Amino acid sequence: MIPGTTASRRRHIPAPPGLPAVNTKFMIVGWDNIDSDGLVLISDDGITWDYRNPNPEFFDNYYSVAHSPTLGDPVLGRWVIGGVSNLIPYSDDGGNTWTLNEILSPVQAQFYGMCWTGSQFIASGRGSTLPFVFTSPDGINWTQQTGDPTTAGTWARVAGSDSLDVAVGYAQAGGGRIMTSLNDGIAWTSRNHQQVGVPEDAAVKETGGLIAVAVGDGGSSTGVHISSSTDGITWSGHSGAPLNGNYFNGVTWNGTKFCAVGSDISTSTLPKVMVSTDGVTWTQKTSALAAGSFYPLAIASASDGVMVACGVDGSFNNPRIMYSTDNGETWTESYSALDMEFEPGNPGPFWMNLQHIAGA
Repeated sequence: MIPGTTASRRRHIPAPPGLPAVNTKFMIVGWDNIDSDGLVLISDDGITWDYRNPNPEFFDNYYSVAHSPTLGDPVLGRWVIGGVSNLIPYSDDGGNTWTLNEILSPVQAQFYGMCWTGSQFIASGRGSTLPFVFTSPDGINWTQQTGDPTTAGTWARVAGSDSLDVAVGYAQAGGGRIMTSLNDGIAWTSRNHQQVGVPEDAAVKETGGLIAVAVGDGGSSTGVHISSSTDGITWSGHSGAPLNGNYFNGVTWNGTKFCAVGSDISTSTLPKVMVSTDGVTWTQKTSALAAGSFYPLAIASASDGVMVACGVDGSFNNPRIMYSTDNGETWTESYSALDMEFEPGNPGPFWMNLQHIAGA
């Protein structure tokens, strides 16, 4: 472990006037495109955002973030983030300060997915060319588990619940993967991954009956882009307009509905939003940036059901964030930040790569 905590640089990103207040907590991770500094954006409402750098002494690209409401501070809980190093920083004060925690791994870790299951954290990714998965009961002490399959490839994002965990990714030689665990991330089994091309994200609903959803690129413009399961073992793909022609990078369950975000396959500048109550029947909604340039990369929901989607514009330089307070029916852009500086001394646009988001 690397001792001590780091106090991060701060930059306040105000909300545009006239946006309604919401009651929630979100954290976005990524990096600065100018000098590759790792970054964290935190928000108490999904509208106004503040910037932190958990590790200002080193360059790092952060890909994943998760939150436990029962660990760390009794009110704020514990946040953990993962990137392309063997450091998994954690914060017990809502992301204001971070402790740099180094895990033991025989190779450099690349953590693309992270979640809280209700009893422990799961981190998924890749070491060298082989996929791997780690678990931790506290976000500090991590144990490597054996995943399936163990052939070359990457485990990307992971979603967790009390009874089912789902990890998605892709093989080094091509094709997608869906892996599930029925014992809190300890043992994993590979499932039929051909239903959804290359899966990009997953979400799990337990209340009122188990439903798991995986979303991805479909493999082609007419391929399956969303797959669902009621047991985590058998998966069924869903296609048909308006799913055809879309690909999806993120999905969440907000307590009422699943919501998937992505883009039109012909152009990454037109965002798509789909909602569903059962993971089978999906309805397209209009995003805040339906006529603008937005490439959604991730979506998350908070305990009050508010959802936030983040990504970049069509140039893959400037950040985009939008939120919904009505189960994905309507969306409002939080900010575009086209004319803002990333930090003092860096002129020009607010260049960011927003990779992942979690809610509390």
